[in-house]
Amino acid sequence: MAFEVQSDCDAAEEVKNGKTGSKTWAGNSKYRIVEAYIYWTNSNGKIIGMAACNVPASSNCVKNHASPKGATKQYLAVAVTLVKSSFEDQNIHYQYFDEIFGLSKLSHPSIHDGKAQNLHNLNNFIYVKSATYKGGALNFKAKKCREDRAKSLISGHGYFITPFGRDGVWENLYYLPDRIGQYITTPN
Repeated sequence: MAFEVQSDCDAAEEVKNGKTGSKTWAGNSKYRIVEAYIYWTNSNGKIIGMAACNVPASSNCVKNHASPKGATKQYLAVAVTLVKSSFEDQNIHYQYFDEIFGLSKLSHPSIHDGKAQNLHNLNNFIYVKSATYKGGALNFKAKKCREDRAKSLISGHGYFITPFGRDGVWENLYYLPDRIGQYITTPN
């Protein structure tokens, strides 16, 4: 996986690689991508092959019928955690429309923890520029964040999924499938 700073889209902090115990991860001061999964499905979305990989790169993915014949779609999914507890992991439900409130358009610094700070750095979203599997057999290239800001960024914790070789946009994944025979379930 390759990451890129996109300060126009609230992904202004560089993503770094780290290690906690024996587990590697990629992230910034707010979010960590801890694992990546590749799913092969049939035309109905039923998983017929899968692989789980360390992030940011792994040559030792744990595979279960990886690259099966007859797969019609291939997906990349990531598991994202928060670095520390925040209001995002509390049981708070809200709806924010930037078109109405316009906070992303503010250019002056805001005050956070007593220090002046650029408002765009508060979100610290992650922009995944690209990902490959098996030396390029499967490729993901991100959509430009200004074309579809809401779906081109990893903007929260949980599971996110994108099809290989298509639009380069991320969808929320309701649950992480853990075996062959389950189905991929996304909002769309």
